[in-house]
Amino acid sequence: MWPSTGESRKNLATLAAIRALATSRAGRIIAAALTVLAAVAYAVELTRRQELQDFGAYYRGAWRAIHHGSPYDSGPLVESMPFLYPPVAALLLAPLTWWSESGAELPFTLVSIAALVWTLWLLVGSSLPARRHAERPALTLVALLAALASEPVWSTLGLGQINLILVALVVTDVVVLGDRRWFGALIGLAAAIKLVPVVFIGYLAITRRWRALATAVGAAVLATLVGDRDASRHVGVCAPGTALHGIGEGAKAANQSLYGVAERVLGNGGAATAAWIVASLVVVAGCVAITPRVRERFGDLAGVATVAAAALLVGPIAWTHYWVWWLLVPAVAAHPGWRARVPPAAGAATVAAITLFGRRWFPPYDEFARAHPSAAEQLADACYALTALGTLAGLAWAVARPRSAAADCDEDTPPNAVSDSRSAEGA
Repeated sequence: MWPSTGESRKNLATLAAIRALATSRAGRIIAAALTVLAAVAYAVELTRRQELQDFGAYYRGAWRAIHHGSPYDSGPLVESMPFLYPPVAALLLAPLTWWSESGAELPFTLVSIAALVWTLWLLVGSSLPARRHAERPALTLVALLAALASEPVWSTLGLGQINLILVALVVTDVVVLGDRRWFGALIGLAAAIKLVPVVFIGYLAITRRWRALATAVGAAVLATLVGDRDASRHVGVCAPGTALHGIGEGAKAANQSLYGVAERVLGNGGAATAAWIVASLVVVAGCVAITPRVRERFGDLAGVATVAAAALLVGPIAWTHYWVWWLLVPAVAAHPGWRARVPPAAGAATVAAITLFGRRWFPPYDEFARAHPSAAEQLADACYALTALGTLAGLAWAVARPRSAAADCDEDTPPNAVSDSRSAEGA
């Protein structure tokens, strides 16, 4: 039976009201909020399925720091992975001990997701010109969905690692404090929590940011002194051989450093070590040479991304969850100067490679190196390292080209993209 004229008018009015809501500002806000809630729920469920196996180390370290005075003391908690981090990391995570280990997993995951959202908000804002600032919320939402789909991010969340919080500290320092007196403080704090961010103190030295360097070193030392009684024990626990023995073998497919690639290709022996050392020296020399020019041309975020790529390559271990530092790459690719020197497809390909071609996307995922891997398997197992090498090569090529006035003076240049050379000496 066909609806009556009155019912048809009522249905049309309802559809018109829904359409008006969907196209209104309130409707867009509601849609964005629902999308964020769905994304967070997805991330939390994904985290629960992977059991946060690394989170236990942080929790037990914090619990022992509170109840025994040292995160490295043995205690009644069941061991699955030792606490291998600086003592201040345990103290900063002490609020987690308000809950049981299983009860603390959700708050920790939500803090990590909040750190991710904040990082993306800053990165998107730093990449947009002022006239496009209204697009920032929508682009941040798109970036969040893409980030949650990337293997480094969901691996970090699933393992219960702290990397997203460290990225947020460093990016906040660069974007928010970059032209202020306390620039370097959050980099120093991040370096005191985990060893990887120490390389960004090196970045400040390479770019001759002497005041920021002093601030970062001071913050790192001050944070370390909070747990000075355990500092020497941390050095012993985290010596390279001890750490590798406690965590696993460097030849695992999840290790995307040059050392891991060399071990998988050449086997565990002197040849792999020699190849790693030689390649690392080349990468470090190249990084030191191009980083100041990268910062001058493309800003601090690009400089930090350059140092992060080099650090991930040359370290003995760079598990895939370490590569959340790759969140900076889209912000670098969005810089007008980068777009003028490198085809946009190169930036898109870099992001796609790190997002879509993570080794774990292709089951069955073999944790350890296979006896006789094919060339395709070797390439898949080295995808992160190859992407980082390609990015460094692209940056080197870009800064070697003559400066383009059109690029450097582009009206679309975001406010934080091009560094003020006058602040380089005094910062």
